[in-house]
Amino acid sequence: MDGLDQPWQHGRRISDKKAEDLAQSGLSRGMLAEHDKEDAWPTSDQSREAATATSSAARLPCASDSADGFPEGGASAWLVVLASFILYFGEPASHRRLELPPNFPLLVCLFGCSQDVDPSASVGFGFQNAFGVFQTYYTNERPGGPLSTPSRISWVGSFQVFATFASGTVTGILIDRLDARLIVASGCLVFVTSCMLISISLPHYWAVFLSQGLLQGIGIGILFAPALACTSHFFARRRGVALGIVASGSSLGGVVWPIVLDQLIHHGPGFEWALRISGFIALALLLAVLPLVKKRVPPVQGKFFALGAFKHVGFTMLLAGQFLVYLGLFWPYYYLPSLAASQGVASTAIFYLASASNGASILGRLTAGLLGDKLGRYNILIISLSLSGLIIFSTIAALPLRGQEAKRTIFAIATVYGFFSGAFFALQAAAVTSLAPSANRVGEWIAMLYLAVSLPALFGPPIGAQLFQTRGYTAALAFAGCMVSAGAIVVTFSRLALDRRLLKRL
Repeated sequence: MDGLDQPWQHGRRISDKKAEDLAQSGLSRGMLAEHDKEDAWPTSDQSREAATATSSAARLPCASDSADGFPEGGASAWLVVLASFILYFGEPASHRRLELPPNFPLLVCLFGCSQDVDPSASVGFGFQNAFGVFQTYYTNERPGGPLSTPSRISWVGSFQVFATFASGTVTGILIDRLDARLIVASGCLVFVTSCMLISISLPHYWAVFLSQGLLQGIGIGILFAPALACTSHFFARRRGVALGIVASGSSLGGVVWPIVLDQLIHHGPGFEWALRISGFIALALLLAVLPLVKKRVPPVQGKFFALGAFKHVGFTMLLAGQFLVYLGLFWPYYYLPSLAASQGVASTAIFYLASASNGASILGRLTAGLLGDKLGRYNILIISLSLSGLIIFSTIAALPLRGQEAKRTIFAIATVYGFFSGAFFALQAAAVTSLAPSANRVGEWIAMLYLAVSLPALFGPPIGAQLFQTRGYTAALAFAGCMVSAGAIVVTFSRLALDRRLLKRL
């Protein structure tokens, strides 16, 4: 931290001790200085008092924020967390496969995290996590249809994730400027409409691509940015725990939605009505939480993007590291089901592979949020990424196994990997938003995160398909492990750019 410009807070220089407190929340003095230069805080006493009075809710997130406006709890704050959790859970999952033929990899992106990711959307990401149900239906029950080839399905799934992040970029900017309920209501309308259109899209590939790949991805993206931003408005010191709870919604959705969709498709009214019923369920959940979604800070004015943030080495390297991570992090989810099938594991057991991984991911997200607030979000993020990379490499050792030994090993890998990758999804947004200069610009920082990971989300699955088809499991898993490990190294350099003290809580 030595050598960086002395920071400002609300027009006044702050002490070294205060700067260290701010650094504990992931803020460097360099970024604060850039932000204050860019925003040109007033210098007169009168204007300074006015600025402080009008933006008291938008104080910089620091260790003492509970006294400066961040509630860090209370009924309103936890109701927002509940609403965000349901947003993550409620959208019927679209990505997790239940049953795969031996030579057919899972080619579509799984955002359990979200993603996560992440930031954002149990209704959204939970539904997205069940894409494997659709993939199985398109491949096995419509063998001569337009979606019966791996490449065509992979483009629908990967484009859906790209559309999710791309629309999340726009929504992240808008959430700082518009009413959160308006954005969530818009996302609800788009998502439910997409479910209805998917139900009548077959047998036309273009119709499936537009309704499921484009429109549903946009609907999910509109929903998850408000979930992350609104939660971050109420928590600073406990943001890791709060966002970990929110992110666990997508994992729970990844357990529930595949079972619901499988039962509706194969033991209920069939594919078309399964989509319509799922849409009605999502509509009910979204309408129920709409009154609970709210912002705590006033709208922000000015530029849509704070390009000065990219002058900060730590922030830029954090985004670069996550770009690399997204090229490889999801691949074990794609390949473990097909790997299990090729090694003689029964299809009934493969069905529970996703549930085991998602269940462990719930625990990983909650644990990471708690430890991140205690030991440092950056520190736990780096540990989770490093171990995730090692687990991907270790999967290569399981390739020669067969029968029960293969079953036990693959289930162990899926469970442990689900735990540590879930930890990443819980903390990626917390690490980025902790760098935001004020609470009412959190959405903007989320937007920059999802802009950075949208392209690897689009091109990662097709690259994985090509590697698998030409070089086999070993090449695909080795590439995935290298990307995640390289991303962990870059994120480590990002952390060192903020503070070189390795034992510092950051």
